[in-house]
Amino acid sequence: MIYSIQRKLADRVRELIYPTHKITEEKKMFGGLCFMVNDKMCVGVEKERLMVRLNPDLMEEVMEQEGCRPMDFTGKIMKGHVFVDIEVLNTKKKLEYWIKLALDYNTIARRTLRAKASKKKMKYSLEISYEILDRTPAVLQSLLAGLPDDWVMPNEGPETFSPYDVIGHLVHGEKTDWVVRAKMILKIGNKQTFERYDRFAQYEESKGKSLQQLLDEFAAI
Repeated sequence: MIYSIQRKLADRVRELIYPTHKITEEKKMFGGLCFMVNDKMCVGVEKERLMVRLNPDLMEEVMEQEGCRPMDFTGKIMKGHVFVDIEVLNTKKKLEYWIKLALDYNTIARRTLRAKASKKKMKYSLEISYEILDRTPAVLQSLLAGLPDDWVMPNEGPETFSPYDVIGHLVHGEKTDWVVRAKMILKIGNKQTFERYDRFAQYEESKGKSLQQLLDEFAAI
């Protein structure tokens, strides 16, 4: 049922964008479909709502619109991104309003992806890395939250991780390994040997916690 609703809304979005703009890519993202225009995230269809990337300066104004709320996958509001409930998009005019906001901002927005046709080698920078890392909790939340145990608890055999174990592993690593080691390197260089990392420590650390609790903990770190 939800998939059918998503598909119909996606079709309506295409009808409004295609006549005047080139959709670079339709990318599966956040558990839904994201429309890339000029190699930039523009709008998306997620569950029973529309995701709109718009001018951050308009956030206060658009929040007064019916059915609009901030995009907050991880509990942290993403500035310049909003969700609009599908119930209030029941006419072409209402949907056009939000699509126009997204397309207007698209002309000045920073690119979220490099064009596929580009032959240039990506130049590494911390800023680009932050953009990926900042999205990780939201992606995991969208992918795993609310799934039954039959999906998230089984593993592939001895010394393999279930999705539940993976999130616990990430939480444990953030707390005890990666950041701790980075701080040690910055403080004393390479003069000290790291303590052995226990990659199965999450089995004990995660006991008694639900998957949602682990997802929330990972997002908060």
